[in-house]
Amino acid sequence: MKVTTELTKNGIPPVNDWYRYMEYGTYSDLRIWLQQNGYSRDASAYIEDNQDKFIIQAGDNYFISQNIFQANDLDTVNETQKIKVNVPEIFI
Repeated sequence: MKVTTELTKNGIPPVNDWYRYMEYGTYSDLRIWLQQNGYSRDASAYIEDNQDKFIIQAGDNYFISQNIFQANDLDTVNETQKIKVNVPEIFI
């Protein structure tokens, strides 16, 4: 983690960032963003698989659509209810 942090801070992001993979289980920026905002690995994978229904991308920013509350995955809906209380700015 220290190597990744120092390289990134100096403007040289590592080519193969093993820390990110070990921490989040993926290289996907969307799934990492979802996990950083409170979603589990399983819920973030479900959301990414259905991103055309649930994710709105504006430039480099992601937002979660209100459609997520109609998802067919009850665990994802339950996580979303808790996350919306803690991080409401990611929802539109």
